[in-house]
Amino acid sequence: MSWNRSKVLRLKSKDDQVLEADENCMRAMSEVIDNTFTMRGTNNYSSENENNLVLLVERVDSKTLAMVIEWCENHALSRHGKCTTPEQLEAWDAEFIKGLNLYLMFDLSWAARCLRIKELRDHMTKTRIEFLTRPKEVVPDLPKIPYELITKYRLRQSNSFLC
Repeated sequence: MSWNRSKVLRLKSKDDQVLEADENCMRAMSEVIDNTFTMRGTNNYSSENENNLVLLVERVDSKTLAMVIEWCENHALSRHGKCTTPEQLEAWDAEFIKGLNLYLMFDLSWAARCLRIKELRDHMTKTRIEFLTRPKEVVPDLPKIPYELITKYRLRQSNSFLC
């Protein structure tokens, strides 16, 4: 995969917003996106068709998709030594996680599962476990997990073929 020339990949969320991402970064991180290009033979699509190509991500909202794109771009560039050192990436990850609540963790896990981004899915699973197993003395206002959130996540897992 060439990292010299970067095309823009357009992704449409379930709330009909179109977000732009670096194609090489998203293909490097997401099996679904890479397979979509490989299977359709759109590896070398022309510049005329470039603006018309939009991939539908119908099970992920725009806020979550934007966070996934940000995560993928940082990790893909770091993986290929283009931007950050491992220490800088760890610091960026810590800052990224700091702003997440339990709902966003579940949504990011779901998006990572839909797009088959193994690193993000594993990272979110680890983060959720750490979040939920913290001692109550450290975080006295640890929320109870709402039943509807657990049910929603389990339903998503059982219908994962719909991503």
